[in-house]
Amino acid sequence: MNVTRRGLLRCAAGASVVGLAGCADPRAVLELEEVTDAELAERVALDTDDEVVRRTVENGTYTTEGDLSGLEAPIEDRPIVHNGTYYSLSVESEVVSEDRLYALRVENVGDTSVDGEVPYDELPDGDREALSRVFEEEGSDEPGFEGGAEYPYPEDRYNESVLVDGATVVYNRSRYEVEGEELEVIERKEYTYTAEKVADNADAFADWARDEYGFVLDDLSEEERTVVEDALDGGYYEGSAGEGFESLVRRFRDRKAVTSDEWSGEWVLEYEGTTYYAEMRYTPSVLED
Repeated sequence: MNVTRRGLLRCAAGASVVGLAGCADPRAVLELEEVTDAELAERVALDTDDEVVRRTVENGTYTTEGDLSGLEAPIEDRPIVHNGTYYSLSVESEVVSEDRLYALRVENVGDTSVDGEVPYDELPDGDREALSRVFEEEGSDEPGFEGGAEYPYPEDRYNESVLVDGATVVYNRSRYEVEGEELEVIERKEYTYTAEKVADNADAFADWARDEYGFVLDDLSEEERTVVEDALDGGYYEGSAGEGFESLVRRFRDRKAVTSDEWSGEWVLEYEGTTYYAEMRYTPSVLED
């Protein structure tokens, strides 16, 4: 059963009373929004004054590490608008270290001193950083408190750590037993951003976006056309992917996306002479042969 955007809203509105009986779980979604040049520029370019973007724009390039997990880039690779000027932002990554992710289990065992205990202030920098959030938790100063933290140790901090093999730590006169368990090895990455100016205003950027991302959606099968026409009429929402939707997913995935992952994507397309911004969501199984 197909459910348009209006139908989906009606389903959601009635969910608290009668549940979603009769309403499709929208695992196959296509939304097509007709856009002007100004609207296209707004949808494609990320408007941000993030420090990474600012430094990249000012210098043409900028290098920074990722987040503490070592896995995520601070800003995604996509066009941006900064102070009214449009840039193509690209990013390259390089593995700079392999960190050991440790789970630290912490228990407050009271105020009785034990052999080999280590004052918190004498811990290496990495160990202090790993425990700091635990000691900020409410009730951490009470005997019997149990908490924990995960911390990625770079090689130098791992080599000097006293917690990874277990220790008793003294903090504000309380003693805490700490046990460490290695979970996995994380590749910490360094990201180098490059900004290239592509337009001075929204109209010029819209032309650039069409050249960079745009494609003509034509030669549709009957099944594909049904999906597209529903998408134009408030949105296409289905509980599972039919033949027409699966075919469109593959056609879209063959084109350059503004942004995409294994579950979704956003594209710029022309259909019957009109420019649309497309958003598509699906299950990864759609891409399996």
